[in-house]
Amino acid sequence: MFTGIIRQTGKIVKITNNATPGAPNQTGLTELTIECPAIASTRQKGDSISVDGACLTVTALGPAPATPTASASKNPSTFTVQAIPETLAHTIIPTYKTNQEVNLETPMKLGDELHGHMVQGHVDFVGTVKDVKKDGDSTILIIEFPLLFAKYLAFKGSVTVNGVSLTVSLLNEDTFEVSLIPETLASTNLDKLTKGSPVNIEVDLIARYLDSLLQDKAKETTYSFLKERNLI
Repeated sequence: MFTGIIRQTGKIVKITNNATPGAPNQTGLTELTIECPAIASTRQKGDSISVDGACLTVTALGPAPATPTASASKNPSTFTVQAIPETLAHTIIPTYKTNQEVNLETPMKLGDELHGHMVQGHVDFVGTVKDVKKDGDSTILIIEFPLLFAKYLAFKGSVTVNGVSLTVSLLNEDTFEVSLIPETLASTNLDKLTKGSPVNIEVDLIARYLDSLLQDKAKETTYSFLKERNLI
């Protein structure tokens, strides 16, 4: 579980793609090696970490590029994560390039203050930045989303964009807006977004579960549900 508060970014230093583009039922993995000494030095193999809002598992720790391997065990500067085809299909990971900046967050601990909102790290879909506007010192992102997810978005509700906890400031039929303060721009990779940029989107956890509960309640009123239980 994460909070959507980004305090560290990292740089992708290596991408190893073991998947075959366009191949059906592929089982190959994509490995990302990310440089961020502040996080790598506190991680262990098997730990979870949010990369642009996608919860991934640390599979290796290593040195910074061009640094002797012997120093990796004492002071690792990089960590490696793997993405399976299912993750690749629902995130922006396939668009990554080396030297690209990514938002990083380690899991929250029980008892931590929840400054953002509850974030699972399960990306729901890839949205597209339709426009970027300036409003005084703030920046407004207009993001296009699939209509299927409209029911999970609400005006002044929470949404996660590339792992960043944000508030929906305006909601339209197929777009929503979020406002970014200078601190958010300085601490994340959202300042790199331009028109047409893909972004990882996770809808609010509570909205998702409420929808599931309501669907179950609706099923309880159907003729087939009652007949199966010999109630009619």
